[in-house]
Amino acid sequence: MSLKLKKKMFTYKEAFGPGFPDHLTIEGYEPNPYTPKLDPNWVWPKGMLLDLCILWTNGEETGEMTDFPEHTFISGYTGTGKSSAMRNFCAALNIPYYEKTMSREFDFLEIESDRDLVNGNTLTHYGLLPMAMGVLGYPGCLVLSELDRVDNGALTPMYEVFEGQPYTMRTGGRDLIEPSPGFFIVGNGNTAMMGDPNGLYGSSQQDLALVERFTNKLFAEYPEEAVERSILAKICPQLDETIRNVMVDVANDIRAMHMGISEAANALPITMSTRLLIAWGKKTWAYRGAEANGGAPMRLALDRVLLNATTGHPEWHLALTKVINGRLGDPDE
Repeated sequence: MSLKLKKKMFTYKEAFGPGFPDHLTIEGYEPNPYTPKLDPNWVWPKGMLLDLCILWTNGEETGEMTDFPEHTFISGYTGTGKSSAMRNFCAALNIPYYEKTMSREFDFLEIESDRDLVNGNTLTHYGLLPMAMGVLGYPGCLVLSELDRVDNGALTPMYEVFEGQPYTMRTGGRDLIEPSPGFFIVGNGNTAMMGDPNGLYGSSQQDLALVERFTNKLFAEYPEEAVERSILAKICPQLDETIRNVMVDVANDIRAMHMGISEAANALPITMSTRLLIAWGKKTWAYRGAEANGGAPMRLALDRVLLNATTGHPEWHLALTKVINGRLGDPDE
């Protein structure tokens, strides 16, 4: 197979934006048809970015890419940016990106091949796995999102691929697909593939043989307060800074309850991710006109973004309301 990617060196500032050094370099590619779209509002968690740079370069000071980056699994609570971090990293360096969101009903053939019926004939096309391996000349990152939700054993047919071996498939004959330099697999999930002890995510315990094939395991944490404040300032500049800061405080209080690290509750089965925090900010501005009718925009928005999900669970609603009132004040007083 003929590779069609052209390598390019970037400074960290060019790749990852202002605030990063321009004396450090990292290798990527020229833009290509499989470069994912960069999120203009993305703010890099520095710990995760360091992990991804080491993954891509194997820690080489020259910043040159590794021929075959380690297969990596990223776990973390909902909304911590597990998929977004990988997608934006690939976008920054023009790494071809192929993503499949998994489910309990996942069938391995979904990533092996596509089949179309044309004039009564079945035509077989390469799926995401052989494309990521480089069969069309654009090897890159295959992201298996929510991997911990699939049935145990669903990925057994690709164990040889994890080991760097070629994969054989049928496309009218037998194709032996060799992995090309630059190919690697990234899985992600809310759990670390070893089961969901609290029953919050509907994930499955995966075969230890699969777990061990991801030789690089990362954990995505919620952004630091300063980072989330900068995100809200960028996306919701209309809101007063004091309001934005209170929103971040509320989000962190709720997360502490969800993760079972606060005194208020243990593992509350609901949380506020960064995506919900952003939605709260946007919706608060959208409801700004409610003040003229005696409404409270922040609370109206919070009901729609989070609290209405607790319908039928008064104990969750009460726990959340106590935390929220601690920051916003009791509306009945």
